Amino acid sequence: MDLVKRKGTLLPLAGLPELKSTSFGGFGALETARTLQPVTSPSGLELNQARKLLSAAFPDMKEGFNEMAGEWQRLSTPGGPLYYRLEPEGDGYAPEVPVRWERGGKLVPVEGVPETQGTFVSFQLQRDLLLIYVDESNSGSKTLILDARTKKLLLSMEGLSTPVLWPSSPSSR
Repeated sequence: MDLVKRKGTLLPLAGLPELKSTSFGGFGALETARTLQPVTSPSGLELNQARKLLSAAFPDMKEGFNEMAGEWQRLSTPGGPLYYRLEPEGDGYAPEVPVRWERGGKLVPVEGVPETQGTFVSFQLQRDLLLIYVDESNSGSKTLILDARTKKLLLSMEGLSTPVLWPSSPSSR
């Protein structure tokens, strides 16, 4: 099935190469880690604009890694930056909501991602597809696949355990 063009037949995903379940330390985590960047990575102007937007939209969310505050992170996608929070969790930090696209100098919610505090998220970007795994402690998990260029939700499934996009071959990139 071509998710971007919305053509083809939706088949059961078990055993198919579109999604693969893996542990957090598997291939998907390595690929995702290569695409994630802290908010501090853009140029000074972009950084200041992003911080102003995020601070205005979420005034209660303090910046700075310590036991009380998290930090905004940026994921560069073909359709523009995606922002999310790293918040203190146990002995480390975990990616959480809110998650926002930047579109024309404004922050836009990501379709399908809930706003419930304490909702954990993880990301995998492969070309124009963005997989977001959402784990709500009270409601279970869901997997979203979005077109990263258009920011449109292509697929939403519940109950998958740590899914990842199947790695594409170097010749198809």
